[in-house]
Amino acid sequence: MFQAKELSRQYILSPKVIPDLPGWTRLDLPNGLYLTAQPDLPVCQARHGSKSVFLLGYILKSNEPSWSNDDIVQDIVEKIQSPDDAFELTACCSGRYALIVHVGDDLIIFHDAGGLRQIFYHIDSDNLCWISSEPTLIAKHLGLEIDVNIQKDLNRSELFALNPDYWFPGRVTLYPSIHRLLPNHYLNIRTQQVIRYWPRRTIPKIQFVEAVDKLSRILVGLISGASLRSRLALGISCGLDSRVLLAASRSVASEMQFFTQMTWTMTEDNPEILIPKQLSERLGFQHKVLALPNRLPPEFVSFLMNNLMAAKAFKGVNAYSIAENLLNWGSDTVVVYGNLSEITKRDRFRYPQVPSWLISGALLTECVRMTGSTIAFRELSNWLEAVRPLTRLNVNILDLMHWEQRVGSWAAMTFSIYDVAFETFCPYNCRRYIEYMWGVPFRQRTMPDYKLHHAIARNLWPETLELPVLTINRETNRLRRWALNALYRTWTYDVIKYLYLLFYRLPRAHVRKRDRMKEEP
Repeated sequence: MFQAKELSRQYILSPKVIPDLPGWTRLDLPNGLYLTAQPDLPVCQARHGSKSVFLLGYILKSNEPSWSNDDIVQDIVEKIQSPDDAFELTACCSGRYALIVHVGDDLIIFHDAGGLRQIFYHIDSDNLCWISSEPTLIAKHLGLEIDVNIQKDLNRSELFALNPDYWFPGRVTLYPSIHRLLPNHYLNIRTQQVIRYWPRRTIPKIQFVEAVDKLSRILVGLISGASLRSRLALGISCGLDSRVLLAASRSVASEMQFFTQMTWTMTEDNPEILIPKQLSERLGFQHKVLALPNRLPPEFVSFLMNNLMAAKAFKGVNAYSIAENLLNWGSDTVVVYGNLSEITKRDRFRYPQVPSWLISGALLTECVRMTGSTIAFRELSNWLEAVRPLTRLNVNILDLMHWEQRVGSWAAMTFSIYDVAFETFCPYNCRRYIEYMWGVPFRQRTMPDYKLHHAIARNLWPETLELPVLTINRETNRLRRWALNALYRTWTYDVIKYLYLLFYRLPRAHVRKRDRMKEEP
């Protein structure tokens, strides 16, 4: 049985030496900074003249699948003339990483496209910058305390009050002076400014056939590259995201593990279980169904809650199940997930397709079920006003919202929990992949048909589509599925959803907020 004794794959970048982390790797960085990293977090560095680049985590390059972390970092440091060059050089990359770039007087840090290797930062009373992968690391070393008023404010929203799978909006953490760096932004450590680096030019439109070819190449390159470094375990379901990844894994499937987690309410004939098993029989790969434990060891739950700001017990159940039943604790197998695909096929039951001028901070807050939280409304409203000008660059505000706010927070929080047990990999976590997807008309990459995603799977491994792909809330009733499809195809759904949010959900949410405030002591 696993006994967690310390965090895994974590780091802290500090202006002072931290002596009480025995066994952790320590490097001296420019500007009098010290990098301290947990031993199982890969760290590499490269220098070229006065330039230097430091990688925390791992990085994969889609068009150079055989390159190692060292190869990619060396290529970056040799080619950069300014920090801006690093963003373009990593556009075709995936992985989970934080990259520190030192060029001239500039010292910056940014992360992978989805922000899955998280970056939190704090400016102390001496105007010195502290950075880490987990806010509790900074808080413990500086004696910072959680602000219960932040938690109380967030709990006034439906998401935090009723949904155990919550996520934090914008820069927010439970520590008032520790902030989260959003995807597509970098932190200038010297000036302590947070700056958006993407997008800076119009996202070009791309023909459907060309997109299928380019997107297929990216996924195959990333998965084959990852398979050269580690054994991969891909979680598959009856949904589309994992089906596309299965198709992209064709050349290395015989070397991979495939699994499906059975929740407590599932039976053997559930499509989530049945379809992956049938796929494995047809296509000839090994597949395992993992049962979730009825309960976690108390010491494991206690460890999560004491060391992770956003620990969720039910995500810990997932991690424990995989590590115990598939990886045999201590395995270096990397678990592959289809997260972040949502960025490119935005499900309209969360965010209906509406003109940008109809989008308000109140609408965004209700779309994510956070109406009632003053903090959430402030963060999302400020973010909205900052990104409105990006519409001229062919950026859809709701797509970007799903990326930088929901996915960039929810998925990153989830993988931080999984870090306790194993490393994770999302092939969709690639800025160039997202750009190509967004270059295709929205109707071709969204529900109900997801034409672009199906075309990629058909191009890579057509037999993976011989069994049904359930995509609309896993709807199995044919009549309901037909009705929903009709609404989506005519755009009627979006009009109804928008009016529903505006005239039904928002007023009721404000009533709930008023009632919760009355109940507070």
